[in-house]
Amino acid sequence: QAMEASDQAEILRVVVRLLSGTEETLEVTKQSTISHLKLTICEKLGHRPPAQKLLHDEMPLDCGDSSIEELKISSNAVFSLIILQPKLGSELKDGDVPVGTIVRLRDSEHDVKQAFVNCGYAWNDAMRNILGTDQTVVSAGRGGFFGLEKAEQGSRFPVWYYPYGVVLEAF
Repeated sequence: QAMEASDQAEILRVVVRLLSGTEETLEVTKQSTISHLKLTICEKLGHRPPAQKLLHDEMPLDCGDSSIEELKISSNAVFSLIILQPKLGSELKDGDVPVGTIVRLRDSEHDVKQAFVNCGYAWNDAMRNILGTDQTVVSAGRGGFFGLEKAEQGSRFPVWYYPYGVVLEAF
């Protein structure tokens, strides 16, 4: 039995506090990553991970792959949660889309194709694979366009460019 107990991951209780003062106690393991914690917050509170800015001791936790243990976070730790408001695609300006921004693409093929009309870039049928998904910007927005990883394996272009009109919302 002692062997079984030591094999089980140690459960930690942590508190997530919103700016409104609302608190939620969550259970995580020392091996849980910040990305996993954000998914747990999404399940409990309904805020998607790209909209979450987590702070611990006033330090932003942007390292999604780091574990609770690696960050030396103990049981009963308090995290502050700031909910970011997304910008709608129609509101985007060049400074709004730096590398690392999460964009949710429109799911309507027709709407996305319309965004490409007379813009200098072309629709490609491989883009269907990413319609309606969250993507990470790899080339900052400039001149009304931003870059994402290629939508088609084997493409000779590692970055594909999209007009802001394909974006539903950006975080």
